[in-house]
Amino acid sequence: MCVLSLSEPEVLAFTERNHAVHEAQAYLTTLKERLLQEEKNATLSIHGSIIINTDIAHALVELAESGKGSENASRYDLIALSTHGRTGLMRWVMGSVTERVLSTTSLPLFITRPVHQHESQNEET
Repeated sequence: MCVLSLSEPEVLAFTERNHAVHEAQAYLTTLKERLLQEEKNATLSIHGSIIINTDIAHALVELAESGKGSENASRYDLIALSTHGRTGLMRWVMGSVTERVLSTTSLPLFITRPVHQHESQNEET
C-alpha cells in the first residue's frame, strides 16, 4: 500500500497528481515483483493500493481494517511500517505516523527501521 501525503489533494494540478500516482504505482509494482521473486516458494498474496490523503495514519488504518479502496477489497491481516525513529523536536514537528497507527489499529503491527547506508556498509566489512 502506498499513501501519498499531499497537502491539499483537491488543489494539486492534474498533471502533478497523475505523476505522483504513476510513480507510486511503478514503485509498488517493482516492490511486488521483487518480493515474489525472492520468495518463490512462499504462498504470498501481495496487493497494492494508492491513496491520496492528508492524514496518512487514518488512511492506512481505514484501508487495512476495512479494505475500502483496496484492489482486493478485503481486510488486511497485518500492517507493516518502516519508521524513521525521530525524537525530540523533529518528532514534535513531524509527528509520528507509526505511533498514531499503533494507537488506533486493531490489527497486528510490524514496525521496522530502514537500514541506513552507513550501517549496511559497516555490516559488509
